Amino acid sequence: MGDPHANPFGRQPLKDLTKSLTINNRALFTRDLFGGDNDLLNTTLSTLNTSGSIAVAQPVLESLARRFEWTKEGKKETAREFIELVRRRYA
Repeated sequence: MGDPHANPFGRQPLKDLTKSLTINNRALFTRDLFGGDNDLLNTTLSTLNTSGSIAVAQPVLESLARRFEWTKEGKKETAREFIELVRRRYA
């Protein structure tokens, strides 16, 4: 029945990152990318939503990636998915 990882929304731009996350995305991102801190995820989404461009969002992402070791095995794919959502916000 197709790719279970395929995004049903394709690559269309997202107007609001906060509203674009499914409950599963939110739980996964909180656990894997934000050290279990849901408030930090919400604050970050708000910041990224209003950054204005991917260029402004990039340093925020890089800082989080270093802080929470997004390049570690087991986090890479989740990080890629999160970054792709941010890119779509500014597509």
